This record gives sequence, C-alpha cells and structure tokens, in this order.
Amino acid sequence: MNNLIERLAVVIVMALCIFLLFIGGTSVKAETEHNVLRDIKTWQWPLQLDEGRFTDYFGTRGGTHKGVDIAAPTGTAIMAANDGIVYFSGYRGSYGNVIMVKHENGLETLYAHLHKRFVVEGTEVKKGEIIGTVGSTGNSTGPHLHFELHNGEWNSSRTNAVNPLDYFVLEQETDERERKILFSPWTMQDKKLIEFEEVKQQKIKKTITIKKNDTLWDIAQVEQVTVASIMEWNDLKSDLIFPGQEIFIYDEDTYVVQSGETIEDIADSLDVEVDFLVTLNDLSHEFLYPNQILKIK
Repeated sequence: MNNLIERLAVVIVMALCIFLLFIGGTSVKAETEHNVLRDIKTWQWPLQLDEGRFTDYFGTRGGTHKGVDIAAPTGTAIMAANDGIVYFSGYRGSYGNVIMVKHENGLETLYAHLHKRFVVEGTEVKKGEIIGTVGSTGNSTGPHLHFELHNGEWNSSRTNAVNPLDYFVLEQETDERERKILFSPWTMQDKKLIEFEEVKQQKIKKTITIKKNDTLWDIAQVEQVTVASIMEWNDLKSDLIFPGQEIFIYDEDTYVVQSGETIEDIADSLDVEVDFLVTLNDLSHEFLYPNQILKIK
C-alpha cells in the first residue's frame, strides 16, 4: 500500500514539473516574441509617408488583406525597413513585382506591386536602402506599395502576418493636421492618376528579364519595335542594360522593312506621306535596310 502511495506521489510531482516547464516555456516564448516586435519601433517605413497615404489596412476584405497599402506616384523610392537579406525578388501572381526580405529574429517584410526592383536574391540590404520603386503590377488598381510584416516565415496562407500599424511608429502621429492628410480619402487628382496607370498597364504586351549578353538592339529586333521606343517606355537614359533588369514592351503599330523595299513603297502601301514616316521615325535620310523597324502610328 505504501509503495502504491509513493508511486502516485512521484507521478503527481513529475506531472506538476512538466506543467510548470510548459507554462514557463510558453511565457518565455511570448516574452521573446513581444521583445522582437517591440524592437520594430527602431525600424522605418519603406516609404516616406509625406510622399503617399494609406488607402487600405490590415484585415480588410473579409480578413484576407494581410498588409497595408500606401499609395504614391509610380517611381517613388521604396526602402528596406531594416537590415536584412533578400530571399525573393521577382514576379509572383497577384503581388506583381515583389521583394521579400529576411531580418533578424525570424522577422520578414514584403514589398509588392513594384514598378522596378533594384535587388536580387541573396542581396544584403541596409535599413533605408532603396530596393525598388512604386508601381502597379500584379493585382492592382493603381500605383501603391503593398507592405507586409511577418513574425515568422512567409507562407501562402500568411498566418504569420501582423499589422505593421501596431508596431511601426508614424512620424505624423503628433501632428493631427498631417495625420488627417495621411489618412484622407482619394482626391480627384489621385483618381486621374490611377486611371492613367491602369491604361498604361493594359498596354504592356510583355515584361522581359534581361539576361547576360542581351542588348536593346537584339530585343528590339525580336519584338519588332525600335530601340528608342524601348528606352522611352522604360525611362532609360542610355541603352546600357544589366542582367536581372526588367523592361516593358508595349503594344505599338510598327512595320518591319523587307529586302528591296523603299520608303516610297512603304508609304504607298500604308497610304501615308513619305515625310510623315521620315518625321515619325526621325530619319536623317530615306535609305532603309532589311528588318529595320518603322513606327507607322
């Protein structure tokens, strides 16, 4: 009988120890997570908030919106929220052009709908470093940054996503007037900007990722457009391109010169004036060569 009592006492003591150990571990984990997220107060917003405004928030759309949207003009600089390593930089479904960055303590940030990406996978970035620009790629109705914060690894269900507004400091929170501007509804000018970007986005025929040894001339020949058009579409100041860079090809009415054709032949076939083609294509002479690309509208 005494042995049975002693055994029961041992079992109870062991169970109590395991319970206390579990409670203690949970408390440590919770405290660790709290400290990790508390440190985000030293991070920075990926956009200068005086350059845009919040247009959607965490948890909207029936709980499926797992980030915040900050509207800003196309081309506005996007910065890394903190030091980290880029583990994805590319095009991904509804996100469009997206960059994902791993930070210390298992935290991750995501920057979506970008117009341009300036970093590749494996790049070490510093807090405040420009990593891309605002755009409207993917499932987007206008130029803005979709920004997500994850306390853990990103997954397709985004179960580790947390609300950035709960942790990031708003520079304008002490200025009520600026805060109202930051969270104000869209103006008519904003609406026009969205409509313009939507039309522009619809005209994109193809997105090309530059590979080693690619040239604008080669791409222009394959796509049957002019080098000048590619430079204009992508705001290029020179014909210098680099691997990993993305360029957009837009729909454009063009004509590919065939062997033996003259500009008079082409003008007659298109029922336009020779001077029109010369001016439109900035030709210094009327000499043409096979496979030359001419704008016709």
